[in-house]
Amino acid sequence: MCLCFKKYNPRLNQSTIIQLLPAFHLPLSCFHSTDPPSAPQWLEVTNITKINADLKWQAPSSDGGSPITNYVVEKRDVRRKAWQAVDTTVKDLKYTVTPLNEGSLYVFRVAAENAVGMSEFCELEDAVLAKDTFSELSTVISTKSFHPSKILPGLLKFLLR
Repeated sequence: MCLCFKKYNPRLNQSTIIQLLPAFHLPLSCFHSTDPPSAPQWLEVTNITKINADLKWQAPSSDGGSPITNYVVEKRDVRRKAWQAVDTTVKDLKYTVTPLNEGSLYVFRVAAENAVGMSEFCELEDAVLAKDTFSELSTVISTKSFHPSKILPGLLKFLLR
């Protein structure tokens, strides 16, 4: 029979637990220490439109001794205090958050989860604006005729709005 000593007394450190194993006639192979993972790292928005945001991040530096099972993604409109869970079953290191409200500022955060529990959140440092940034400009530039009289009015309209 193996015991997880930390489950019963989380203040015990690894060396103390290893010293206690012989008293319980347990081999060292029975010692396993598991904790929630550390927070994911390097959260960033790779693309944003008026309706969604593409996020990516790096895995936590520590899985806590138990494999990462999933990630929890949350969003918050900066005008609100409460976070909104977007998805609690994310398996990849990227996710597309949808829907967003055009013109709203958002912040995002991601936590990792293992069999023991959930990590702290990795939170985006700056808010991002839900807006199609380049859609009109790309339409102007992609016209077949590059004559200035055809491009400049559309470009000026885009820049002056």
